[in-house]
Amino acid sequence: MLAIQSFYAETSTAFTDAIAATYLLGEQPGSGGLFDASELAPLSAVLFSNSGTVAQFNRIGKQLGYGTDDVWLFRFGFCLDTTPAAVLPREFWYEVGTPSAPPENFGQSLHLIHNPNADHPLSPTTLTGVRQTMQLPGQGVIVTGADGFVPFASHTFVMGIAGK
Repeated sequence: MLAIQSFYAETSTAFTDAIAATYLLGEQPGSGGLFDASELAPLSAVLFSNSGTVAQFNRIGKQLGYGTDDVWLFRFGFCLDTTPAAVLPREFWYEVGTPSAPPENFGQSLHLIHNPNADHPLSPTTLTGVRQTMQLPGQGVIVTGADGFVPFASHTFVMGIAGK
C-alpha cells in the first residue's frame, strides 16, 4: 500500500479524492487508469488524504476540549450530499467544538483506493472506518464507508483575541 497526500501547491488540499480515484482507476472500468499498468501489480492499494494537516489536529483537539476558550475555530467546505439523486456536494460550515458540530475523526479524511489488478489484493476489512473504492468485475466501481458526515474539502478559520 502507498499513502499519499496532496501538498504540491497552497490550495492542493482543496482537491477531492475523486481526482485520485479517477486517475488510478480510469474514467470507466478498463479505460486506462494508472492501475492498468502491469508494473503496478505489486501495489495493492493507495491510501489518499487531503486533510492530514495541522488544521485537522487543531479541530480534533478543540472538539475534545483542548486549547483555550479565547480561540475559536470555524470550518467550512463541501461534503457528501445524501439527498436522493443529488449530483453535487453540499456546502457546510460550523463552529468546531459546539454541540451542533459534526464529530470529526481521522478516518473521515482517508480514502483507500484498491488496485483491481493487484497481485495480492487488499481485503476491504484490512482498514475499517475509511471510504474505500473498489472496481469489481461485473459491478463497476463501488464506494463503501461513506456513512454520516463525509467532508470532501474544507478550510478552517482560526479566530482569537488580539494582544493576549
